[in-house]
Amino acid sequence: MVDGSGSPWREFLTQIGIDPNIALAGFSGAVVNVLFMRAKNAMSVTATAISGTLIAVYLGEPIAKLVNFLPTIATAFLVGYLGVQVLEHASSMLRQRINSGSASPPTPKNGG
Repeated sequence: MVDGSGSPWREFLTQIGIDPNIALAGFSGAVVNVLFMRAKNAMSVTATAISGTLIAVYLGEPIAKLVNFLPTIATAFLVGYLGVQVLEHASSMLRQRINSGSASPPTPKNGG
């Protein structure tokens, strides 16, 4: 403990602008997501936990203020859980477009 009021990690996160409660809620949501994942290799588990935590840290509070019917911590948990799923879905859609050769939408053929 640095000053007796909390752990050094809590103080460090607070100093860099991260609410430790939101980070923990997002991490918890990401861990629940990992438990339901099909792939169980160390890289995907680690990437999912880190991604869910970061998504919740940066989007948890703004989304909580936007929807305004759940507490911030509950919203951060849901964002940590669902944010990774949305990210995975978007990246698989992008991979399909790249593999099919149509990465960008077609341009209109008419002159106007």
